[in-house]
Amino acid sequence: MLAELPARRRAVVNGGATPAQRVLGTDEPAETPLRRLRLTGLGARVRGTAGEVAVDVVLAHPAAAGVLVLRREFTAAEGDHLTGHTLAGRRVAGSTLGALAAGNVVSESAVRSAAHRLRFTAGRLARTAVTPGAGSWADLPPALLARDLDALAAALAERPPRLLRPRTAAESVRVLALGEVRSIGYAAGEQRLEATVTGAAGGVATVSAVHRAVAPGALDALAAALGGAHGTPRYVSGTVRRGVGGLVVEALAVVADTVVVPDLAAGAGDGELTGAVADPPDPVAGALRAGSALLAQAAHTGLRQLPGGFRDRLREAGAGLARVGLDRCGAALTDLAGALGADPGDAAVRAWVDAQIRLLVTAESR
Repeated sequence: MLAELPARRRAVVNGGATPAQRVLGTDEPAETPLRRLRLTGLGARVRGTAGEVAVDVVLAHPAAAGVLVLRREFTAAEGDHLTGHTLAGRRVAGSTLGALAAGNVVSESAVRSAAHRLRFTAGRLARTAVTPGAGSWADLPPALLARDLDALAAALAERPPRLLRPRTAAESVRVLALGEVRSIGYAAGEQRLEATVTGAAGGVATVSAVHRAVAPGALDALAAALGGAHGTPRYVSGTVRRGVGGLVVEALAVVADTVVVPDLAAGAGDGELTGAVADPPDPVAGALRAGSALLAQAAHTGLRQLPGGFRDRLREAGAGLARVGLDRCGAALTDLAGALGADPGDAAVRAWVDAQIRLLVTAESR
């Protein structure tokens, strides 16, 4: 956030090349009532600890070619253990979280925030109906449904940096029409499941999920769904990003003969996951992480409170970035080291912002 604020300002005052309303969102109303809204459940994401859990139900809005997120937060009573499965039956808008995540919704009482968060209003005339979904995602608009994964990767590469894009919930959620599941593997050390899939019209992606205590059955449910336990997998929804080896999809749901939402699935996470995951070393990512960690420490500690030797560590990290070919990133850290001193001023602040922006954009564009 500290880097995003000046990055957006710089984009606006660059001679008018970028309209202010696009970068600052000044034309977006805080809330917009939505009448006769039709939504399609694309799954759910569960985050938090056993004591405090947030469930984000992700819903496609086909008419607007967008995605909305309904969030519910829960605090456990003493002795309770909250998981996605135990919360799937909690009531909301006359239905349950589980039904919303995998169903079809028609509502006359929905309100969308500027961040594309969704809420249902209460009232005598307000009505919301939820019907079971069969995973009929073929009619989703092309902006949400990707059949050619290479084309999707190219579209993601053309987007502005995250620092300048609208801060909307689930902006990178897509549905992938699957060709086949080539392999499924498990990295025990990182408790990460990975599956290599192809698109119905070409391209390859990696479907990935990491074990979380609040969704203990998620990996087993995802492996079963992609492995054909519920029929041939036809679609997978998830947050899509560009990785070193291609597209990476953090799965929300899988459609076969039924809709499987891994984060809401039952299970204790004691299933046997087989197969290996190739995890080659990535020196570029390592160098970026090292530099980003130092910048984060500087922001957290304060430029006037940095420990002894910090400037030398910055120069070492800059040299590490240069060794992997990221010369400008390395130079940005070296410039920051040179701007620091007993009483850092505006020049040091600008150098920190420059370095942070450059490393963030570089990491995103790999």
